[in-house]
Amino acid sequence: MSKLYKKVAVGGTWDRLHKGHDVILKKTFEIGENIYIGVVASEELLKQKELKEIIEPYEKRVDNLLEYIRKLNPNKKFKIIPLYDKYSITTSDPELEALVVSQLTLESGKEINEIRKKRGLKELDLIVVDMVLAEDNGLLCSTRIRKNEIDREGKLIKKGSYHKA
Repeated sequence: MSKLYKKVAVGGTWDRLHKGHDVILKKTFEIGENIYIGVVASEELLKQKELKEIIEPYEKRVDNLLEYIRKLNPNKKFKIIPLYDKYSITTSDPELEALVVSQLTLESGKEINEIRKKRGLKELDLIVVDMVLAEDNGLLCSTRIRKNEIDREGKLIKKGSYHKA
């Protein structure tokens, strides 16, 4: 059993929820009593994303997340926070104890801790979850799903296959 934290945060775009999101959300709900889920809400943060023009609208991503969480763990307290900047509450909330990250977002977690240290706040425990791989051993991520390379389970999408009748 993992350590239990009173207040935990996790953030992301949460576009096209997939098995990788399952892993990070399950870990967050496993270790947190009060969970804060940041959802990218600004064009500024989305502009660096590949195929940003087909990222689901903020409201749809939040609705999908809420539906997923209700199935996952309806007993836990959680709050969804729109992210208008990279850090949101992570660099200012003195009660926050941990941040759940992946290997891809670990550097941002370290950056957040540097800012917290400069502000005289306790550093967050960075809880790193393993990346989930697709069946081709490439990363299972929303970008690849948007590109129609893989599905949400990480299965390769066969393109242009022709079958004789």
